[in-house]
Amino acid sequence: MPSLTFENAFTGSFLITNGTFSLAEGAEDSTGFPGVPAVAEVIQTDQSATVNINWDVGGTLATFLSGTWKGEVFLEKMGGGEFAGATPSTVIFYEPSATTYNLNVVIPANTVDEGIYRVVVCLSLEGTTGTPGPVAAFGDLGLIKFYEG
Repeated sequence: MPSLTFENAFTGSFLITNGTFSLAEGAEDSTGFPGVPAVAEVIQTDQSATVNINWDVGGTLATFLSGTWKGEVFLEKMGGGEFAGATPSTVIFYEPSATTYNLNVVIPANTVDEGIYRVVVCLSLEGTTGTPGPVAAFGDLGLIKFYEG
């Protein structure tokens, strides 16, 4: 699994480790299963895709923070044209007692046109009023082919 690159302004008192992400074909089902891993980075346009983001937090400050974690997926179309769809995103609450987080961002079926896209994952900690916090991360999934099948 590719790793996330984190920027953390709380050096020493707030630790973030084991940040990884992956892409699966199909949306998360009712059991929480996030679909099947994308084969050779190729997905049909009539299928949804799920980007799964995982990370761990720790340190003395971890139990005092509040707010939300926001995960976003950006698609940049290669060649002519650009992706004009909405940026898929998911928000989960920061849990002071949690040390491991898992967030799934679903790219809905039939929202991405056929083509090759660079897929970038972004993660940020936001305060209770939605203000950006001092923790952010990103990861590059590389090139993904969406095709009509």
